[in-house]
Amino acid sequence: MSDGATVEAKPFLRFNSTLPRVDLSAPRPRALTPFDDFSFRGNDPAVWSDQNYLDDSEQSVIGIMIRMRGEWDAEWLTPEHFLDERLGIVLQAIRNVKKSGGQVDMASVFRDVFARRYSDDVNVMWLRDLMQNTGTSVGFEYHLDMVANAHNIREVFRLSQRIAGSAKRAKGWRELFGDVRTELANLEARAELSNDSDMSDGGKQLDVMLKELNEAQSGVKPSALSTGWKSLDGLMAGGFRAGHLIVAAGRPGMGKSSFGTLLAATAASRGCHVAMYPFEETNEDVIHRVQSAHSGLPLTWFKKPDTNPDRSRRAMETASETTEWLKNLRLPDDPEAMTATQLSASAMRIHAARKVDLVVVDYLQRMIPENHRAQRHEQVEQAAMALKTLAKRLKCPVLAMAQVGRKCEERTDKRPMLSDLRESGGIEAEANVVLGLYRHGYYYPDDPQGQNEVEVITLKNRFGATGTVNLRWDGATTSLWDDLGGRNGRP
Repeated sequence: MSDGATVEAKPFLRFNSTLPRVDLSAPRPRALTPFDDFSFRGNDPAVWSDQNYLDDSEQSVIGIMIRMRGEWDAEWLTPEHFLDERLGIVLQAIRNVKKSGGQVDMASVFRDVFARRYSDDVNVMWLRDLMQNTGTSVGFEYHLDMVANAHNIREVFRLSQRIAGSAKRAKGWRELFGDVRTELANLEARAELSNDSDMSDGGKQLDVMLKELNEAQSGVKPSALSTGWKSLDGLMAGGFRAGHLIVAAGRPGMGKSSFGTLLAATAASRGCHVAMYPFEETNEDVIHRVQSAHSGLPLTWFKKPDTNPDRSRRAMETASETTEWLKNLRLPDDPEAMTATQLSASAMRIHAARKVDLVVVDYLQRMIPENHRAQRHEQVEQAAMALKTLAKRLKCPVLAMAQVGRKCEERTDKRPMLSDLRESGGIEAEANVVLGLYRHGYYYPDDPQGQNEVEVITLKNRFGATGTVNLRWDGATTSLWDDLGGRNGRP
């Protein structure tokens, strides 16, 4: 401590737990070695001891971090990962020393512990014993995995207790199931942060890339998911890429829902499995759009069909033609808005049953925020981050519609810009591709130019070119097509 200043101690925060807390004054048991039996003693969590949770691995992780001057660390590791609270205190001390630019050693760590008034529990003698019981740095990753595994098992146990309590208070099973799915998805997301088994070296990634190139060149498997519009595919270097978040943004009336629905339907008609979340419309609305675009009959006819025999026959023929491939288009049973966690959990369940090739969300700002207390731009940014993570986990493109603000309507040129993205620059940051949709005829109905066109403007393309593609627009059927190929929605 410098200048004799008094530093207020910050309480050491832990998760509430029904597991027995560690007695900081009790003597420590013999440190285990990697050759000891790590199996839990008994099946009753109430009698699990801190030694059952691999005391040796907890001590080894912290000891090695001090020995390696703080150079060895894991961002996901927190004080809550340690059943022994003293080790969590030391971890925070190591991070504090590093953050202040100091050199991590036993002396600097103890100074931070002393400044935070934890020296009664974490004294010099205890730190010395910790260092003496720590072996070489060999096995650091092994010990990290053991600590993470034990912590995740404890979290599952705590979650099971919360679920049991919720079941006693639940009024309906649907509400209970929704809460359980959300809790499980959150737990899985936190656990995945400490899972390094998914890491692969650059050589393996190169092998994957070469395999994909060979498959693309031989025609076995395309390198990207086609949008159905050849002109847009050309700008996107073949289409949308796996693991990418694509945002289609525009003002109301620009054709966002039609764009997303037709792209999803075309992908489904080509054998791709699509999960679509139409928060803006009902499932019936989606099917009406698909049938209208595919049959050429006006969308209003499907809302209120007449007795015209030709139209009725065409509608029945279209339904027969689309029945089989529409099975590839999955729509939620309850199309109400979801949180990002609920949507991710839903998509993961579909993916577990059959691989998902495309996820479509209409639209991003309609998603329920995870944190209602956060500011609106933070809520939207968190939703965009969650969709980007989902794209990477499913290894497929995620297409999200987004609303842009009213600023563009105040300009002479009303085409959307990146800065118009409503409520969040986080969308721009997370998206791999941002497409702006613009209908000139919507704003200028008396101008003969561009009355039946939708401009798809590439506002951002992280791995490709930018430019504008003009798609033909049929307002009656809300369908889109280009001059290089057929009408989207008609396979």
